[in-house]
Amino acid sequence: PRLKDFYTAHPGMTVHLHSRIEAIDFDTSEIDAAICVGGGDWPGLSALPLHTEELVVIASAQLSLAERNEAEQHIAGQLLLNVSSNAQAWAEWFSHHGLAHRSMRIGPSFEMTSHLIQAVRANIGVGLVPRILVEDELLNGELLQLGTPITSRRSYYLVYPPRNETLPSLKAFRDWLMHTL
Repeated sequence: PRLKDFYTAHPGMTVHLHSRIEAIDFDTSEIDAAICVGGGDWPGLSALPLHTEELVVIASAQLSLAERNEAEQHIAGQLLLNVSSNAQAWAEWFSHHGLAHRSMRIGPSFEMTSHLIQAVRANIGVGLVPRILVEDELLNGELLQLGTPITSRRSYYLVYPPRNETLPSLKAFRDWLMHTL
């Protein structure tokens, strides 16, 4: 949602966005840089920390007040949706809250966070997602937040090969990201 600000500040530049689950090979692709989530260890690449991942439990805005209160008090009893690339997120959340992992009701796993969000909107279950990806939906009341967010072990990084350091478009995008976040 903030990309419009980049285009306003840099009208002559274009950022192409691609969602990928697999690792990026900068030697065989035409990608100059990537925003990745992880522990910050990408050998041979420059990794600029952008944002610590904060995970939030989300539920459908279709829930009645009674259903919302029940879901918020008993998240462990809900069908827990997850994203396959962050399969340990619910275990991390349960550990953070001192809950037994055996009480988890793990539901479907989704390859893309956007698909998980759609499933939550359809009231299939509750999801645990990076807050930054649902801030607007939470503010607009399109999704409900259950409980308080937790800080993940992962962070977001701008990752690129050192040879791309001086590319004018990458420098502009990197500077804008650092100023924005």
